[in-house]
Amino acid sequence: GKQSTICNPMLIFYLQMLKKGATFVTYSVVFSKAIILISLKLLSVVSLIGWRSTVKLSRPWKNTIQSFNLKEWKPGAKLYYSVIYNITDFTMYELAIFLI
Repeated sequence: GKQSTICNPMLIFYLQMLKKGATFVTYSVVFSKAIILISLKLLSVVSLIGWRSTVKLSRPWKNTIQSFNLKEWKPGAKLYYSVIYNITDFTMYELAIFLI
């Protein structure tokens, strides 16, 4: 009987620490994935703007501003943007799936 009374508080303490560690790991994983996705999104937007400006560089300034309208975009650029956007645009639900 004596051994169990000594062992139980230590076991509870150990389990609590384990739980804290697990939650910390979980949060850090979520955080790192969120940072990666956000940076991907920023990168995609920046690269698209750069791509658009190089394509329309020969045209006048007014046309370059107008070219940011998606309707005018080439199908390839539209597809590229939608794919990148869908990959990087995440909800909390998708973030939860990432953990599983």
